[in-house]
Amino acid sequence: MTATPVVLQVRDLRHHYEDGTATLKGIDFAVREGECLGIVGANGAGKSTLLQLLAGCLEPDSGEVWLDGVSLHHAANEKARRQIGLVFQDADDQLFMPTVWEDVAFGLAARGVTTAALKNEAIAVLRTLHAAHLAERAPHRLSGGEKRVVATAAVLAMAPRLLVLDEPTAALDPRARRHWITLLKAMPVTRIVASHDLDMVLDVCNRVLVMNQGSIVRESEVPGCLRDAAFLHGCGLELPLRYEEGRQV
Repeated sequence: MTATPVVLQVRDLRHHYEDGTATLKGIDFAVREGECLGIVGANGAGKSTLLQLLAGCLEPDSGEVWLDGVSLHHAANEKARRQIGLVFQDADDQLFMPTVWEDVAFGLAARGVTTAALKNEAIAVLRTLHAAHLAERAPHRLSGGEKRVVATAAVLAMAPRLLVLDEPTAALDPRARRHWITLLKAMPVTRIVASHDLDMVLDVCNRVLVMNQGSIVRESEVPGCLRDAAFLHGCGLELPLRYEEGRQV
């Protein structure tokens, strides 16, 4: 049986703040085709720094990241770097056009879609996330959940090889959160999801990395270590709600 291809390979990735504080201390992991990998950890564990390094927003002090075997840390490989699409926790950081469809069309234009086809193609991308009805709306008039969907559509419009999402369910009401979980499960692209929402990770991810103080301290299939209350507590995390006493054994 042929093994599923590795899409992303990270080896000995390290990063420091300007004051010398280590934020990442030798990160190693791989992501396979079609996988949804969860990255969890308390505030300050290094999750957001890791995502920004993967997307090229920051440069590592040392270590390597390969996408489909191509190193991302050389200027000549800027095209490969753009194949990692990052959706920020705050969607307002990514939405800047007058209407939703124009935000999505921005990425399509970067891919060479003709001006005449931009609007129809943008609405088609929005439709994949059940958001075509938002096409003519102004982004600043949307709810938090709607903004996050639109920001994700704008990234998907660029046809990334790997989609990276930072806290996709943060600050969402229960209905918007359930909607997001449904969308995340259905996305036909390899995904990395960094989150404090361990119940969401249980729902959408097949594997999880736990970070603590800049290091990966455990890796497992889901649910795996997400049922280990003592281990999670030591990393500044709580058991998922479904595994709390009296809910599920």
